[in-house]
Amino acid sequence: MRKLLKCLLIGLLLVATIANLGTDLKQGRGALLIVLAGLALAPRVWRWLSGRSAATKRKLFWGLLGLTVVIELTVLLTMPTSVFHDPFRVRYQASLLASGHFDWGGQRLLLPLPQ
Repeated sequence: MRKLLKCLLIGLLLVATIANLGTDLKQGRGALLIVLAGLALAPRVWRWLSGRSAATKRKLFWGLLGLTVVIELTVLLTMPTSVFHDPFRVRYQASLLASGHFDWGGQRLLLPLPQ
């Protein structure tokens, strides 16, 4: 059962990562760099973790999970999104505008309304 849960979690993380890479081609380079750095550091982290006790690993897991929750709550509270609009499209268009791409590209959702 535990092996199935691990495989399911890995699969979900891979699907989410691949889906996010398709949104903006510029993100691909950064994601590739992060993946390569993770692969380079994985053996060192594995060796370091293998020397730790199960209790220490559990504490590390819960600490990292707590840190993740705190970061996610901070993002949620400091970056509110509109309930009435598609937040991804709004933020994506804002990032394009911020990087100097002023062409709306046929985007009708965010065009100014006539009134």
